[in-house]
Parts: sequence; C-alpha cells; structure tokens
Amino acid sequence: MPARSAFRRFLSDLFAPAPRPRVRPLGGHLERLDDRLVPARVAVLGAASPDAWIADVEAKVVAAGVFAADDVDTYNVYTSTITPAALAQYDSVLVFSDYGFMDPVGLGDMLADYVDAGHGVVLAAFGTASVPLAGRWASGGYDPIAPTGQSSSPTLALGGVAQPDHPVMLDVTTFGGGTSSYRSAGGLTPGTELVASWSNGEPLVADRPGLGARVVGLNFY
Repeated sequence: MPARSAFRRFLSDLFAPAPRPRVRPLGGHLERLDDRLVPARVAVLGAASPDAWIADVEAKVVAAGVFAADDVDTYNVYTSTITPAALAQYDSVLVFSDYGFMDPVGLGDMLADYVDAGHGVVLAAFGTASVPLAGRWASGGYDPIAPTGQSSSPTLALGGVAQPDHPVMLDVTTFGGGTSSYRSAGGLTPGTELVASWSNGEPLVADRPGLGARVVGLNFY
C-alpha cells in the first residue's frame, strides 16, 4: 500500500481536524462525509477476531492525523453489536468484516436508518464481498458494490481513475493490494458511481450517491 493510502487520504481531505471534548460511551466515531468543516468523532465497526485486527484499523485512522485518538472508537460487531443510541453519537462510521456480523439484519437496518438521518458510511471488504450486511441495508439498495462473493490474487494495483477529483483519490497515485488483493467478486450496484478501478478493471473505490448521506465502498481488505 502507498505511504498515504486511499482511506487515509480520504479522511484527510474530508475532515478538517479540530479539538472536540471526548464523550466516549463504549466504542469510536466518523462525520457526515460531505461536510469537511464540522469536527467529527468516528467509529470503526469491525467484525473480526482477534480484536487486534480492529485496533490496527483504528491505529491507521489515528495515524492519518485527522482525529485525536479519543475521537476514534471501535466496536467488534462480530462478538457484539452496537445500539442505535451509541451509533447516533457518531457522524460517520467505517464498517468492515472478516467474520460474520453478530446481527447482520439488525446492524443493516440501523445503518440504513443512520444514512437516512444524514450520516456517512464507508464500507470495506469483506462487507462489500462475502460477509455482507443484511436487513434494510441490503434490501434498500445501500450497498455500493454487489456482495456476491470474494476474489483474491493475482497481485493487483491501482488502475484507472474515473474521478481524479474525488476526495478519496486526491494525491493518491499508487495503491497496491498485496499478493492476495482481496476484493469483492461483484460489480457496482445500480446508481453507484465508479471512482477508481483495480489494475484488472474491477472496482476499487465506489461512491453511492442519492441517499440521505454519502456511502463509499472501499473494495479491499
């Protein structure tokens, strides 16, 4: 991966850093994706084991320098789930999975309501692939990439960039998926816009407009 990954640059460009008092219940928080001026707290919702894998994602978010460590919380949604009240504290969330979500229907319903209320969601693999959300998220057309299964190998890199001015892609000139290059086997869902492709032409970054807030798909793990 590049020194400044797509996700790190995405955070840097969408959210201006600003101090904010810590109000931390259980976990962590991201802001409305189309408002770069409002201070944000963000949550990483990871369905993974061990917890260190989720902590690694949190550490990379903090390392981007956009949020203070106290403004990034984490929830393991493989071993538990988040409540609507806890979710409402956060402006936006990053969601990913390696294991199944403890409650894929309930979490999918909550996240659909969350987007409808004006909060952004960034969905990464394998939530875009073989371990997806369910409930109203799936039935209501919130998925930016069809979660029809997963692909891996060969080693892939950044291919064509359809939207070079998109916040995800600013200053991103290289991106490597590693030897596994895990990703979804599905294509873009109806209404979703391609932002960038893998070097084999499959979608790498996708933007799902037309909802209550922006939903972005990061098709890598």
